[in-house]
Amino acid sequence: MAPGASAKNFPRARVEGPVQLATHDSEPLYDTRPVTVKRYAMFDKILQTLSICSVLAVVVLATGAACAQELTDRDVAALSKLATTGTVEQKDVAVQMLLDRGKTDIVPSLIFAMRYRRDNQVIPNALKTLTGAEITGWQTGMLWQEAHPELKPHPSYCQLKLDMYERIDPKFLNFLGGDLSLPENLGARYEEIA
Repeated sequence: MAPGASAKNFPRARVEGPVQLATHDSEPLYDTRPVTVKRYAMFDKILQTLSICSVLAVVVLATGAACAQELTDRDVAALSKLATTGTVEQKDVAVQMLLDRGKTDIVPSLIFAMRYRRDNQVIPNALKTLTGAEITGWQTGMLWQEAHPELKPHPSYCQLKLDMYERIDPKFLNFLGGDLSLPENLGARYEEIA
């Protein structure tokens, strides 16, 4: 390495010589190929996949027992957030767990998620199961929701929406945060605010 250089400056540097991968029965296993940027990218992809699997395992284990009974409000909030902002795999698992509840209070959260998720048919299929309506996108979902004021959103819906709007622009909270988001102060249904 050059004088003054550090590994921090070269995180993907080429390493010559054997690289110890693991040990088995106290004999080190070596890979004699040089570690290259391409191989690092492969390792990064594997680690990313393992991370996703770990998060899904935690969600499934944390709420697995609850699924046999009933998900708590906190579980529903976490799953709604994953349905909106998680990876495709996380979203698919979260939507299925919410669908398994069989309650329509999650419909506004799923419609909200459709605004930011256009990756597959999991959410529209869940909405069809819960409502019987053909909701193919966020716009049709909003129109359907407007026509069904009897449907009350889950208590976690307000916070889900505030969190997403805050991620987009923290100034949204000047209009919707705190007491401003209480139903009696809005003058409109919270789920109709776009």
